[in-house]
Amino acid sequence: MSKTNSTRAIKKDLLRTFPTNARFHCGGALYSALHNVLTAASHELRGTGGYCQSMNFIAGALLIATEDEAVSYAYMKHFAAGAPYNAGYYDQMLSNCRLDQTVLRRQVEAGGYPEVARLMGLGVRVEDFALRWFMCLVISVVPFRSALHFLDCYATRGIPFLFQFTLSILHSFAHVPAIRAAHDFADASAAVGAYVSSLTDVSGIIAHALSIPFTAADLTRERAAAAAAAPPPDAGPPAEAWASPASQQSDASPATKAQGGLGRFIGRGKK
Repeated sequence: MSKTNSTRAIKKDLLRTFPTNARFHCGGALYSALHNVLTAASHELRGTGGYCQSMNFIAGALLIATEDEAVSYAYMKHFAAGAPYNAGYYDQMLSNCRLDQTVLRRQVEAGGYPEVARLMGLGVRVEDFALRWFMCLVISVVPFRSALHFLDCYATRGIPFLFQFTLSILHSFAHVPAIRAAHDFADASAAVGAYVSSLTDVSGIIAHALSIPFTAADLTRERAAAAAAAPPPDAGPPAEAWASPASQQSDASPATKAQGGLGRFIGRGKK
């Protein structure tokens, strides 16, 4: 994306970032900071694609958690370009992000996800929602406090943990009555969106995620196998079908920040 196109895309996304949070409204306390962080991140990634939609939610979450523009940019740079295996997530073709949809599907097809397998039999593809989940690091998908808890773990583990977290959510589908009762794509999309946007406490999801064996070496091997088997799939149906708008709200109260996550990692970064 050219500098001009990046600037235009950033301007559009400023008001789409946590739209219920007044601090991101034009003239709000974090509006200019968000613009500056995204512009700097776009410049940092200019060699591979510049700004990419979904980066606004990552930057916005960091600004809420840290209330510091410079610190937010430092971690934005880490998440977008420096964390393990993030290369190719925000290039013009979203190459590794799309490839990882195939990797995720292969993990599900390997077994252990009976409810997801049943939904796939109804025509529901893992790829239908994986791209959005992966691009925004689940920040606009799960409730904000849960997103911070996820980021606290992701910050030191990178993309392999994104897989573990996603697989843990998929595994939990077997215990969700509304998902188990779904008999077509429409029912499934509504049930999955409602469930994921209701995950206000992901401590159990994360505990299970960390028990799933998926290392950086596994990711390297699985990407090579997925690339050799077939080209990455397209993005599928609109991602909005898989997450409620309520999941894009943010609660920036001190209690949320203290209980949520990112505090341990960001706290070390400020020292």
